[in-house]
Amino acid sequence: MSSIVIAGASSGSATLVPTDATTTTITLPNTTGTLALASSVKGLGLSGETWHDVSGTKTSGTTYTAPAYPIMVSVGTIQTNPYHGVLATVAGVTVLNTFAGSNNYTSTQNGSFIVPAGASYVVTITGTLGFWAELY
Repeated sequence: MSSIVIAGASSGSATLVPTDATTTTITLPNTTGTLALASSVKGLGLSGETWHDVSGTKTSGTTYTAPAYPIMVSVGTIQTNPYHGVLATVAGVTVLNTFAGSNNYTSTQNGSFIVPAGASYVVTITGTLGFWAELY
C-alpha cells in the first residue's frame, strides 16, 4: 500500500472521504502532484445555504442540472383562471405534480423537492409562475 506524505508548513489534520458511498476505499493516482482541497463542503445542511430567487433566470420545461451538491427547489403558481399547476421531474422521475381547476377565485399550487448532486431536473408550470426559489 502506498503512503500519503503531507510536507511543508502544514498543520492540523486531513480527512479523506470516499466519493462513492458504497465503499470505504479511496484511490489516489500513482503520480506525484498536488491534491487540491475544497475550501468548503457544500450540500443541504452542511454549508449555511441560503434561498435564491431564480424566477427571472429559469424557464418552464427546460432541463437543468444540479451542481456537484444537492439543492432544494421550491416552485409555485398563482392563477385567477382555471387549470394551473406544477409538474417536476428529477432524473426522469416525477417528484411533484400539483394541479387545480376552478373559476371565479384565485388559487395557488406550490411544492418543493430535493435534487441530488449532478441530477437533471425539469419544472413545468401551467398557468402563471408565482415563484421559483432554490436553496444552495
